[in-house]
Amino acid sequence: MISGQRISTIEGAASFLLNITPTSVVLTQFQSEFTLNVSLDPSASHLRLTFATALGGTVQTSTNLFDWSNLEQAPAQTVGDQTEVELPIDLAEPQRFYRLYR
Repeated sequence: MISGQRISTIEGAASFLLNITPTSVVLTQFQSEFTLNVSLDPSASHLRLTFATALGGTVQTSTNLFDWSNLEQAPAQTVGDQTEVELPIDLAEPQRFYRLYR
């Protein structure tokens, strides 16, 4: 290992910057690789959620940020190394939140 090198966690879900001095080893600049990307297509009235398939995970949804449930009504498809889920937008619904849970 070289000081200043970025190292990944064993499952690849995050990385740290490695800093080595004569008396210590310090991990800084935590960076999560576990992200959920969201894009909006207003003309088609849907959201597209994408995330790295290799990291695994379940998309969850909530209307209040306290009560979460697995998103099961929309089928997921794999495109390259990404998993994609397309969801219709319900204009009558005031708010909806999404997260990637593992």
